[in-house]
Amino acid sequence: MNAMHYEAILQYMRAHRDDMVRDLVRLCRVPSVRSAAETDMPFGRECDDALREAAALYRENGFDVTEHNASGYILAHFGAGEKNIGLFAHVDVVPVNEADWLLTRPFDTIERDGFLIGRGVNDDKSGAIAALYLLKAARDLKLPLESRVTVFMGANEESGMADLRAFAREQPLPDASLVPDGGFPVSLGERGILRLDISLDVPLSDVLSLNGGEAYNTVMAELTARLKKSDALAGWLNARPQPWLSVTDEGETLRLDVKGVASHAANPHQGDSALRRLCALLKDCDGLSAHDRGVLDTIALALSDTNGAALGVADHDDTLGDLTVANGIACTENGRFMFTLDIRHGEHVSGAEITARLREWFGARGFSIGIHGDSSAFTIPEEHPLAQALLETFRAASGYPDARPYYMGGGTYCKYLPNAFTIGTTMGGDARVLNLPAGHGECHAPDEYICIDGFVRASAMIAAMTLALDEAIRGI
Repeated sequence: MNAMHYEAILQYMRAHRDDMVRDLVRLCRVPSVRSAAETDMPFGRECDDALREAAALYRENGFDVTEHNASGYILAHFGAGEKNIGLFAHVDVVPVNEADWLLTRPFDTIERDGFLIGRGVNDDKSGAIAALYLLKAARDLKLPLESRVTVFMGANEESGMADLRAFAREQPLPDASLVPDGGFPVSLGERGILRLDISLDVPLSDVLSLNGGEAYNTVMAELTARLKKSDALAGWLNARPQPWLSVTDEGETLRLDVKGVASHAANPHQGDSALRRLCALLKDCDGLSAHDRGVLDTIALALSDTNGAALGVADHDDTLGDLTVANGIACTENGRFMFTLDIRHGEHVSGAEITARLREWFGARGFSIGIHGDSSAFTIPEEHPLAQALLETFRAASGYPDARPYYMGGGTYCKYLPNAFTIGTTMGGDARVLNLPAGHGECHAPDEYICIDGFVRASAMIAAMTLALDEAIRGI
């Protein structure tokens, strides 16, 4: 039945294609990167602006909205019924470096060759707009939706999910939920996420500062370092030019600007940390003190792979895959150097176990560890009736009868919700037409894009899968 409704919904979405693009562009032009908290704006003014813009969009289309801005989220409501289905999206985005963008500026969202390009078009403002048009389709087409639908839009998914934890304290949890923040057909689990701050116990001497990155969950794309100038250091660098390194003489210091390759921390093998590149280059430099060389050598070793083998924490989960390690941030404060690790892992090893091993490894090398965040892995059995309902709907509606569920390395709101499933906001689209280099186009990368036709089709699929949940939860 839901596959039959999909065709009608798809025609509705296609008829509203230009409206969907307009509304997504409107939301994406709000630069909703987390900033300093203000009164009733826990994640900063820009994130609050995005919540208010989303609320305005829903109200303009005739839907009730309740604002909980002091907790970092808003809710839109539709329908009635004993059961409640949740749709969870977020309007905050990861930080940007405008200089890395090739096709547009991050918040000047554009349409090109059938794609939208701009920060948030995929991750995850598309989820908020897909949910809006799901509600419009349900109302205008009078779809057989018997449950209440609650659309959650949060402002802290990318940097801690305090928004959703507040929601869980303040509101009744839905009976089942979809989180359009991944891919199709449906995710049945996520790796655990452990985020650590690794701090050097004794200050560096010749390396005066190292500062780069702004998010734990994005492989560091840029780094600026300042080093004490010496003839030995200058000569050593001149003899080893790198395409990703520029050196500027600032008098008593040398400024080193390093380019890495950005990627989502769930797939660090697709990127290359700027910190790793610099440390691997300088660890043998005679123009630096023995202490500094030792520190750089330790960091280069720690970041020499993305599976944790060098750190002694490599692990494989038969369902969730290999453990991964990513570096997102490095900074110096009051002479003390710190860098971050974002570690994704399976169910049979805990964050506490990994931390214990790393305390020993780094402790022996003069570093201390602080825990920034630790969330557990989880999986949902494929035979779960809600999972089966979602899979059957996707297979019938998409024309891919053998489509299989997947498991995520990234972390979504599903971690904090019962009966929650991550799905996508795009279905197809050949991005080669954009001719972007490696490290561009994906979530958390410069020139983030979404295929417009894929977004329209995905929005129809989200609606069909919501109908499937509505039918299935009445039977459990």
